[in-house]
Amino acid sequence: MLFGILFVFALLIGRLAYIQIIWAPELIAKASSHWIKNINIQPKRGDIYDRNGVVLAQSAPSSSIVAYPNLIKDPDNTANCLASVLGENRDELFEKLKDSEKSFTWIKRHVSNEEAEEVKALELAGIGIIDEQKRFYPNNELAAHVIGFTAKYAEEDGLKGQEGIELAYDSYLKGVPGKITRVADANGRKLAFGEENIIPVSDGLDVVLTIDQVIQYFTEEAIKSVVEEYTPQKVYAIVMDPHTGEILAMAGYPSFDPNSPPREQGLEEMQSIVKNTLAKDTIVPGSVFKIITGAAGLEEGIVDINTTFDDPGYRIVDGVKIRCHEREGHGLVTLAQGFQHSCNPVFMDIALGLGKAKLYEYIYKFGFGQKTGIDIDGEESGILLHQEVVKNVDLARIGFGQAIATTPIQIVNAVSAAVNGGRLMQPHLLKEVREPYFDEMTKEEHFKVIKTIEPKMIRQVISPQTSAILREILQRVVDDGSGSNAKIPGYLVGGKTGTSQKYDGNKVKEKAYVASYVGIAPINDPKLVVYFAVDEPVADVVYGSTIAAPYAKEILENSLKHLNIVPTEDIEGIEIEDEANKESDG
Repeated sequence: MLFGILFVFALLIGRLAYIQIIWAPELIAKASSHWIKNINIQPKRGDIYDRNGVVLAQSAPSSSIVAYPNLIKDPDNTANCLASVLGENRDELFEKLKDSEKSFTWIKRHVSNEEAEEVKALELAGIGIIDEQKRFYPNNELAAHVIGFTAKYAEEDGLKGQEGIELAYDSYLKGVPGKITRVADANGRKLAFGEENIIPVSDGLDVVLTIDQVIQYFTEEAIKSVVEEYTPQKVYAIVMDPHTGEILAMAGYPSFDPNSPPREQGLEEMQSIVKNTLAKDTIVPGSVFKIITGAAGLEEGIVDINTTFDDPGYRIVDGVKIRCHEREGHGLVTLAQGFQHSCNPVFMDIALGLGKAKLYEYIYKFGFGQKTGIDIDGEESGILLHQEVVKNVDLARIGFGQAIATTPIQIVNAVSAAVNGGRLMQPHLLKEVREPYFDEMTKEEHFKVIKTIEPKMIRQVISPQTSAILREILQRVVDDGSGSNAKIPGYLVGGKTGTSQKYDGNKVKEKAYVASYVGIAPINDPKLVVYFAVDEPVADVVYGSTIAAPYAKEILENSLKHLNIVPTEDIEGIEIEDEANKESDG
């Protein structure tokens, strides 16, 4: 009997030890879920502004319906009531509500104010209404590829960025969540004498971009016009301040509305639409790259503005005949005329004269083959043939912008360096970060600047003297050459056209071209550099001079007026000819 009693006591002690030591955490958690309520406080995500204070993205509170199944006594009736108000499937609601082991589940997120009020009036036990953040983009598609978007729904720590600036500066924008822990009754109501602990919320910071909303609008209107006229596969457009590296506008086609990103199309197809193609697509630059070849030749002293070249319409390199776009050739031309007529043999000669090592040195100096450092996640580096495998025939083609692939941002950044005095700047979209605060004395909202982005020079690529010569040459391209469709009354403008063949694998793709133009204004003191490229336009004749230049001109002209840059020329004394077919470009 003694041993039997001891055995029973041993079992009881073992059971008690198991409950208090092993099982205790689970029991405590279950008990706590009934009488301790945790309320997460989501931070307000910071706003995004353009450089002039125009709101591009903001957050606002939105009501969502939630349930605490462990507090629901009649899930069947509760499901019926909610289904009639919210228009949700009754059976699906019941499945969510009947699991009494769960302490929390979402019922419907971002409901209308009317739906929230009706649910509140039902006074259903275990059903709650919480405020969470919803992101709004008041300008819809404007600057969509720059701004990006957030996740559809906020998580416990708030909204998370998924693309663009929303992703790149998520750490500034998202803030730090808070939490309230309190003792509550069976209906989730705070007990009068219960303890309450509060971890305060810290809202996100505001982000100010270099983007000018007005110039962005001009740029996107030009894109809409070219799409309507030529139904291209893609369009790329960037406006940059060449002296600071600030991006004033950046847009691409196709675009999207960040208020409703195409999530239903699957990740890969969605990415093809929402990614910032200006930094992530690689294209063959064509004749706009001649600016880089010409800059290298001038800087190295192997040519000057009056150096002459004979163009019979082709060059034979490594036994391969490489033609100029003008089959009969341009005859004897100077370097400046070579730019004006976009004469391929001129730039083949310069590239071969420089040699592989020296031309590649300048290609790298101008930032090709490497990321520019712009604040866009996933930027590409472009495609360069390995220097050791490059033959003379490859070098000749690179000289006029073939056999190389670059990103649009690389092109506009390199051209900016060529015309701004030779300084390669780091392009950027962030201007400053601000912390908003409310002044109790004045009852007004203010902000203090937390971080300012200063212009950053990466390197000196060419001398100011070479840059000045290039500006003179590029002005002649517009005044008397292939860029004549980009003349702007009252302003001295420079530019370069480009038309590049597209490839399908290693073969040239039939009737597939990228027509492009890069414009600089005012050319004597550059304030704006515009790159405009149209991928596979549908037209009988595809040249950058006829398809891209007029739209780049439109952006430049409108932007110059918007920035109050005063004309320097006698407008009445300038004659603008219709030279759509006067000059073609390479």
